[in-house]
Amino acid sequence: MARIENTVFISYRRTDTAWALAVFQYLTGKKYDVFFDYTSIASGDFEQIIVSNIKARAHFVLILTPTALDRCSEPGDWLRREIETAIDEKRNIIPLFFNGFSFGTASVSEKLVGKLRNLSRYNGLNVHQDYFREAMERLRKKFLNVPLDAVLFPLSTEVQKVVKEEQVAANRALLQSATGKQAEEKSFVEKQVTEKTPKPAPKRERSQKKKTEYETPRQQPKTESPKTENQPATQPKPAPVATPPNKLTLSNGMELMRVPSGKFLMGSKADNKLAGGNEQPQHTVDIPYDYWMARFSITNEQYNAYLKTRGIKHPVAGWEKKKDHPVTDVKWADVMAYCQWLNDLLKAELPAGLILRLPTEAEWEKAARGTDGNEYPWGNEFDKNKCNSIEGGKRRTTPVGFYSARGDSPYGCADMAGNVWECTHSLWKDYPYKANDGREAEKASGRRVLRGGSFYNFEGNARCAYRDDYLIDDFDSGVGFRVVASPGLS
Repeated sequence: MARIENTVFISYRRTDTAWALAVFQYLTGKKYDVFFDYTSIASGDFEQIIVSNIKARAHFVLILTPTALDRCSEPGDWLRREIETAIDEKRNIIPLFFNGFSFGTASVSEKLVGKLRNLSRYNGLNVHQDYFREAMERLRKKFLNVPLDAVLFPLSTEVQKVVKEEQVAANRALLQSATGKQAEEKSFVEKQVTEKTPKPAPKRERSQKKKTEYETPRQQPKTESPKTENQPATQPKPAPVATPPNKLTLSNGMELMRVPSGKFLMGSKADNKLAGGNEQPQHTVDIPYDYWMARFSITNEQYNAYLKTRGIKHPVAGWEKKKDHPVTDVKWADVMAYCQWLNDLLKAELPAGLILRLPTEAEWEKAARGTDGNEYPWGNEFDKNKCNSIEGGKRRTTPVGFYSARGDSPYGCADMAGNVWECTHSLWKDYPYKANDGREAEKASGRRVLRGGSFYNFEGNARCAYRDDYLIDDFDSGVGFRVVASPGLS
């Protein structure tokens, strides 16, 4: 059984010390081994101490508020350097969002340059001031409770001794700062958090407030039901039901987002002025299995890893400058070969019965729009700031995830509108969609379905329901693909 690590490094901006202290106190109270340089290190090489402790700890908890990234462009900024080190060392990075922080806001997204662009790819946790402890419980039970053998490297006894001494010194400085009158009244951390936390709303108003994904309902008072003669004093608790994860991360770094089984609306309504006849009639499709859609299109770098094993040159000149852009100019036979290679490499890491392949157009559309028939992955109104279409003026591909999370689908898939067309497994046939009518025959000749639009298309083509077709050997600079982990197709 893979071990669960309890070593944590907390990274934060000094202006956000109160929140960082709150997280530190909670985790240390739960017996986590936490490095937290509260007052700076009194002796020794500061840079060496910080870097060695990031490398020595499995989890990298990052405190983010709306202004936390403001100075990351400055030379030598330590918050940026800590983040870059954690990314390079493949730590388990967990962004914690405070005070309304969001990767989707313009003031934040413009700062996500260089390696910082990778931050939006990590699952973050919103921490609401009224639900701090609930969020910390979720941090502990979900985000920190994962096997991490793959990201940890054996540390020498000497290194372990050094980082432990550094942690003791940092903790001693923290404890000294909390002495005096502050410590007598309440803990330093609790005081800081209380000062920054508005008074909670009256119970009547809170009960009307819609719970968000970071909010856990508070414990309700227990009410005793009347006992009957044959009723035991206590009822046995039902066994917990295992819930599938919402994201799988494979050993090559590929992220797959879970799409639950069930029905969804496919196609467009008859009165949709942007729709063509090939999107109609709108109809209900039932996908009877869970599947996992890749969060991003396959990139130049990912595709080149396959080409290197075959001794083949990349089809796009200068691709090295666009490693994180979607791969294009790939023909159907090459896509099929890539999927087979990927399966040989990673199939053992997938849930039983699933393989990596191109998605059917039904799988693609549900992953893009959810179950409510959204026009775009984010909703029903077009927004040029949420996708790479011609309205945004980029006129070329952008790195995968450039518009995440503001443009993500309901299941967390990025770039399902714009950037590059994505080929699907499905042959071009009229609606209604039927998986068993021959359209999913992999070796059949004919035109295949494209989805999602591209950087050179208008908003109408970026709609979730829009369909186009192409010749299987006619890929160009605007056509790429993503994979899905799903049952095989006959």
